[in-house]
Amino acid sequence: MKKRKVKKFYFSNQKVNIGKVSKFIIIVLVFGMILGHINISAIVKAMEEEVHTVSYSNVSKDLEDLSYVSEIEALRSANTKTYLKENGIYETEYYTENVHYKNNGIWE
Repeated sequence: MKKRKVKKFYFSNQKVNIGKVSKFIIIVLVFGMILGHINISAIVKAMEEEVHTVSYSNVSKDLEDLSYVSEIEALRSANTKTYLKENGIYETEYYTENVHYKNNGIWE
């Protein structure tokens, strides 16, 4: 009697070796997915220094108490005068009639 040849299939449960480049790519992709879900703008907002603001109940009264440092002649016009105040704010006074005249391109 002749023996028939039987084809045998072998299945292996051994892990396939993954190269170093493939491992690096997998790690980069995992970190990318994690960082994609983090709200970075919220973290930045939490790290910022707080700016304290002072609000006045009557602003016009507080600004009126400041004295003028000087008039800014470059900002003059026919019916306005602009002043620099102590705190660095510019204040412009408007007049109903002309208070300056133009002499050689300069308001005087």
